[in-house]
Amino acid sequence: MRGSALVLCFPALLAAALNAYALRDPVSPRLPVLPAGAGTDEVTNRTVVVTNPQAARPVYRWKVRVWFVNGGSLTGSADFPFGEFVVDHTLDGRRYYRRLTLAETASIRVRRWDPQARSSRGKQLYYFLPAVYRIIPRSGAELHMDKRMKMLDSIDVTTASGVTRVYSYFADYWVGGSNDGYWENSGSRVFASNRTRPHPQTVYRIDFLESLPQ
Repeated sequence: MRGSALVLCFPALLAAALNAYALRDPVSPRLPVLPAGAGTDEVTNRTVVVTNPQAARPVYRWKVRVWFVNGGSLTGSADFPFGEFVVDHTLDGRRYYRRLTLAETASIRVRRWDPQARSSRGKQLYYFLPAVYRIIPRSGAELHMDKRMKMLDSIDVTTASGVTRVYSYFADYWVGGSNDGYWENSGSRVFASNRTRPHPQTVYRIDFLESLPQ
C-alpha cells in the first residue's frame, strides 16, 4: 500500500515542485532591438516605441534639364540630398577648394569616365564612373574637378509622364584579350575609348534652372 501511495502521489509532488521553480525563476521574453542611432527608445515586452526619432534629412528640389550623350534632353523636377558642395580643383599647379551652393551653380557636366572592373569571368564587366567635371557657376569662371560626385550617379526626374531614373555612369563588357579585345556595346577595339565616348543614354550634363518649393 505504501508503494502504491508513493506512486500515486509522485506526479502531484513533481508538478508542485515544477510550479514552484517556475514561479521563482520565470523566463523573460526576448525584446525587439532597434539598430544603433534609431533614437531614444522606450522598450516594452510587446513593442518598441521611438520617442525621439532622427530628423529627416533636408531635400533640395530643383527644376532641371538633363542632357544625354545622344543629344536628347529631359526637363522636370529633381530632389537632391545636398544644397551645396565643395569643388576640389587645381589651378596653376596649386590645389583649391571652393564651396558652391546649387543656387550658385548653372550647370555640372561630365568630361571623362574612368573604368572600374566588376567581373573577370569570361567577358570582363566594367562600370564607367564620372571622374572629371566642368562646373559652370552662374557668375565667374568655370571650374574643373577631378573628383567623383557620387551623389549625382543617378537622379530621379519627375515629369508630366511620371518619374524616371537617369544615370551619369554606364557599363560595358570587354571581350577578348588586352591586345585583341573589343567593347561589346560600343564596338570599339580601343580600351580607353569609353572614357570619352559613353553609352548614348548616359547623362553628361545637368542644368539647374530654378529652385522649387518643397
